[in-house]
Amino acid sequence: MTEKNVFSVSRIELKRILTTFKMSEKNIMGIIADIEKTHRHINVITFITLAEKAGLSRKNIEDLLRRLGMNDVVIDDAFDMYDQQRIIEGAGRLYNIIVEE
Repeated sequence: MTEKNVFSVSRIELKRILTTFKMSEKNIMGIIADIEKTHRHINVITFITLAEKAGLSRKNIEDLLRRLGMNDVVIDDAFDMYDQQRIIEGAGRLYNIIVEE
């Protein structure tokens, strides 16, 4: 059963798509290995993070998500969530609260 918010791609197709973006074999295999660790299911925020760490630009990640079948509204929502998560993580590193006895 395929859900509306689930996008599926074969390992071979994902590797082919990542290769078209000139990603190194090492980075491609790293992404695939990370996806395998989560039983081949990964949320889009984690996928964007992996792609960014592998050296893809935001525009290339957007193009990659389009190739996986996502439309621009879904992609924009995904990047909004991604940006919000980065802001929250950044704020956690910048502000600390110490409660003393």
